[in-house]
Amino acid sequence: MKKRLFSIERVRGFEKINLVFFPAFYFLMFTFVLIESYMYSGFLREHIFIDLRLILALFVFSGIWAKTSLSKRTVTKQLYSYYQLISSLNKLFLPAVIFLVFLLFSIENANFPGYIYTRVLHIEPKILFFVFLVGVFVFILDFDNSLITLFKDAGIKRIFLQNPAYLLLLTLIFWMFLGNILRVIPFVYARLQFILKNPSLTYDEKMRKGWGKFYDYMMFIRDDTPPDATIMHPPHNSPWETVGNGGLVRYFLYPRDEVYSFREFSEKGNKPTHLMIAYGWPDFPVEAERLIYMPKTTTESAEIVYGNYDPEDPRNKAEEVLGIIELREE
Repeated sequence: MKKRLFSIERVRGFEKINLVFFPAFYFLMFTFVLIESYMYSGFLREHIFIDLRLILALFVFSGIWAKTSLSKRTVTKQLYSYYQLISSLNKLFLPAVIFLVFLLFSIENANFPGYIYTRVLHIEPKILFFVFLVGVFVFILDFDNSLITLFKDAGIKRIFLQNPAYLLLLTLIFWMFLGNILRVIPFVYARLQFILKNPSLTYDEKMRKGWGKFYDYMMFIRDDTPPDATIMHPPHNSPWETVGNGGLVRYFLYPRDEVYSFREFSEKGNKPTHLMIAYGWPDFPVEAERLIYMPKTTTESAEIVYGNYDPEDPRNKAEEVLGIIELREE
């Protein structure tokens, strides 16, 4: 007689594998977060086709399954010790992680977006927040052993009535999941339609279709600046929602560094070697080696003007003008 796909023996085997996999997942999650926070948002997705949000979702599933498995007598002491190792490490480092994340966000808010990445530690606090989420999740699993009964039919009502925090937690998770699904579905549907209708387009054609003129501008900057350039961009508000988005700019221009817009060049950290010219920005004079204006069509060549940047020049006031300022070397 053939074994059923989900027989008790098979399920127990999967549970044991998950108890070994969960600690490895814990360290893997930390490694991926550190890599992406040091490089740029989307680095893993671009190079090894892994999204941090998917890894976090799998980690949560693995953790809940591991916790429920520990309530069974069939779990060996060795498998239990794997989970205990993660629990002990998490209790040791979680206070430090909470303090670090709070400190980095406070410093960032007190200065400007991208300050931590460009001036302090070369890490992105928003991505490092995943470390905080992982630590809090493991802490919640350990907070009360009765959480196991939450996933047993006989105990769900009792647990919800006695511990309203569990109901609140589940509601928040469901709300976040549903909100993300509702935002992602229209985006995925539109992109999928485009892919199916245009299977033979090149990478540049696909990116240009998705990002429009912004993609051409990023490629223009990439082609006209050295890899070690430090580029200053406008503030992240209207009309610079894209060119002023440090994380988005970094994705296209890496390994070039980027710094946020400010009128006076600070003596600390990386000094810019180039400034963007974008939709009326910068609105202050800049001593420059030369100005390079992006051509409006593919048949035209870039216009190069030697000398300083003058915001009162009618050409620089034009709404659609895009270019790059190459600063003088000191």
